Formats: sequence, C-alpha cells, structure tokens
Amino acid sequence: MTEFLNRNCFGNPVLAYFSALSFVVVLSMLLAVSSRIIFRKKDENRGFLSETLKKHFFPVLYFLVLYAGLRFLSFPETVCRVIDKTSLVAAIILVVRFLIFAVSYFLKRSYDGDTKTGAAKIPLMPFVKVALWSAGLLFVLDNFGFDINTLLAGLGIGGVAVALAAQAVLRDLFNYFVIVTDRPFVIGDFITVGDFKGIVERIGIKSTRLTSISGEKLIFSNTFLAESVIKNYSEMERRRVVFNIQVKYETQLAKLKEIPDLIKKAIEDTEGSIYDRSHFGSFSDWGLVFEAIYFIEGGDYLKYMDVKQRINSKTFELLSESGIEFAYPTQTIHLEKHENGES
Repeated sequence: MTEFLNRNCFGNPVLAYFSALSFVVVLSMLLAVSSRIIFRKKDENRGFLSETLKKHFFPVLYFLVLYAGLRFLSFPETVCRVIDKTSLVAAIILVVRFLIFAVSYFLKRSYDGDTKTGAAKIPLMPFVKVALWSAGLLFVLDNFGFDINTLLAGLGIGGVAVALAAQAVLRDLFNYFVIVTDRPFVIGDFITVGDFKGIVERIGIKSTRLTSISGEKLIFSNTFLAESVIKNYSEMERRRVVFNIQVKYETQLAKLKEIPDLIKKAIEDTEGSIYDRSHFGSFSDWGLVFEAIYFIEGGDYLKYMDVKQRINSKTFELLSESGIEFAYPTQTIHLEKHENGES
C-alpha cells in the first residue's frame, strides 16, 4: 500500500493526488453544509449581505479551495502558468459579476422605493455591464502581455471621431443620465412641457415618451427636456384653485352679502377641499365678480376635477335656492325720448 501511494504518476506521488482530492472534497462539503445551514430558510426579501454571501462569497470560497488543492501538486512550468492565468480569468469574472450585482442591487433599491417606477424600466445597467466587462477584459489582456496602451490610444482617437460625428446623440445620452440621477420626473408622472401635457411612459437613452390626455404619443429628446421648464403635477402636495362667479347687477345688496358665505359653505361641505377665502372681488362689464380660493389635496388630476365639479354644482344649487341669478354677456340699450317725440 505504501509502495502504491509513493508511486510517481505524472510527476507527483499518488499520495499527493489523494491529499489534494481529500482537501478539495472535505472543504467543499463543509462549505455546502454551511451554505445549507445559513440559507435553509427561504427569504424573498434578502438583504445585500445575504445575497452577496450566497451568490458571490461562497463561489469565491469554492474557487479558492480548488486553487489551494492544486497547490498540493507539482506541475511543469507551462502547466503552472496555464493554471495561474486561468485562475486570474476566473477571479476577474467573479469580481466583475459581484460589482454588477452590487450596482444593480443599489439601483433597484433606489428606484423601487418609488412605486411609480423601477430600475428595470430605466436602461442604465447595460452601460454599467459594458463598462465593467470592458475594464475586466483590459485587465486580463494586460496580464496576458498585450500592450493595452496602444489599444487605448486607438480607442481614444476613434472615440473622438465618433463623438464629433454624434454630438447630438451624446448630448441626449448625457442628459439621460441627468434625468435619471436628478429625477425631475419618473415614469407615471403627469408633466407639462411648454404647451404639451402627458404622462411619462418611458425614459429612453435618446428620447423620453409621454402619452397625452387625448391619447397620442409625445416624443421629446432628452436634451430638449433637460433645457425646458417642466411642470410636474404628480409632485404637487395640493392644488390651489381660483374660483370666480358673476352675478347680475340687479342683485339686491342683502343677497350680495350672502354670496361669500354660500360659496364658503359649498366648499366646506365638499370632501377633499380646503377653504381659504371668498370675497366680492370686482365689477365687470356685465356682472359683479366674486372670487374664492380653495385647495385640493394631492396631485391627482381626476380627483381635482371631481372635487371642482362637486363644488361648482353645490355653488349653483345654493345660489339658485337663494334666488341669485348668474350674469352672462349682455348689452342694455337705453333710448331717450326727446320733446319732439323722436327717440
């Protein structure tokens, strides 16, 4: 038995192969048992540390166990170099995968806090993946003896040429990152840009798409949006409503004095509104103008219109019950009769 274990096989005694295999098998089993104990409970809301341990830390440990097991054996210099280079590539792949996971996790955590959008709807991760895998590839090429300085110089010259030829696209790309990071609006917000109004449907790399109230698609370049004044109604905590009515000049003074209180009652009796003030404001060409101001909580446009409709209906009802008539554009022509009978 001793003679068999000491027999040389491919440059190593058989005992060395058994030792390496035993080392790898025993430690791999310990890692597998540890993993099952730690993650025996299914938790769909695992945190960053838990996900890192399961998807990235334990694979690294398995890799280190295998690499350490190979060190029990002696190999020719060429084979050692192959093992070292392969291990380097594997290590870089593991590191890049972890960095991609970390960036993706924190992006999702940042955007999932807002129920209107999600990281999956914002195409930022493809750029992150390309950048990290490119950096990993350059690191591998550098360690394999390639001259990456020449490659980088060539890419730099080509990049300048591409940038000059695609300035508009690059501006839109830059402003895409501005919109994503600064977040003047998110998917699902109701915004106005100039004379255009709509709900944000998609934030793309070059353009952002809205759906207008009437249903058509509105497409804006990201540069245009970044340079425009944007009104975001979804961020409103409450809406201020200026409410004007006009009544006839023939209305009696006692009735005029009742109108502010009637408007106040209409507003206060309507759920979802907050009364501010109501006054006899001015005189117009065909009526007496009363101005009232109230607030509606939230930025929901449908709620705003519903509350406004109920207040208008209630005001009309109360004023009609009090015998107060609304004014409308009219002209009264007064004719004078002269002594000779002519008018």
